Amino acid sequence: MCSLKVALAMGLACNFSKLTKIMILIWPMICCRVYAEDAKRDFLPSIGSLVRYQEPTGLSQDKENGIIRVDSGINEGSEISIHYDPLISKLVTYGKDREVAINTMKRALDGYVIRGVTSNADFLRSICDNQRFMDGRLTTNFIPEELPDGFSGHILTDSQQNQLIAISAALQVQRDQQAATISGKVNSASSFVPYAASTSAVVRVAGQEIEVTVDAPAGPNEVASTVNVTWNGNTYTVEGTMPGADTLFNAK
Repeated sequence: MCSLKVALAMGLACNFSKLTKIMILIWPMICCRVYAEDAKRDFLPSIGSLVRYQEPTGLSQDKENGIIRVDSGINEGSEISIHYDPLISKLVTYGKDREVAINTMKRALDGYVIRGVTSNADFLRSICDNQRFMDGRLTTNFIPEELPDGFSGHILTDSQQNQLIAISAALQVQRDQQAATISGKVNSASSFVPYAASTSAVVRVAGQEIEVTVDAPAGPNEVASTVNVTWNGNTYTVEGTMPGADTLFNAK
């Protein structure tokens, strides 16, 4: 690809047959440039140290379910300086079709952990949910047309909000159960089985207080790996364990 660009710039004749084959192979591809910039402040660069940096991992790596590639030149602890382009990484996903490539990109962006500087990952994630983007109806005026008043933050869909409520409740339950396993406390963990029966809780999300019922049976010195969270007559089952040193909670 680069050699063809150079040849074209020099006015040389080029053979595009090989390039056409390559383009056919990589067509269902999405590329996001993850920058240290604040999309809510007109993409103002954000400088500082990457106190915590984790790239997306654990995703499928086959064309049917999506493939990811991360190109970066920084590590946790790296400095984002005013003297250089604030690019953190280039994230590429592809699959058997555009839908797979976009869905893989969503999961990959959700898998980033970036602390110490503000990144545009939430902006990129929001774009991936845009119906016009998903349909491929794009122009160079896409952003000003879709966001005439600028970016104010990712707006959760009903499905995403329900997932957030269920996962938040599950994490709190697991945190309480984990705390109960600590020995030497006044109330010994061996005499306390937290959340063995349904327990009421309140989850605050998007300015609302949601009353939920949590069912996460666990024996002494155990943390439930399956938590059922119920509200408004619907029950959501969260499967996954509370992260230790890892910042991300992987659940289904």
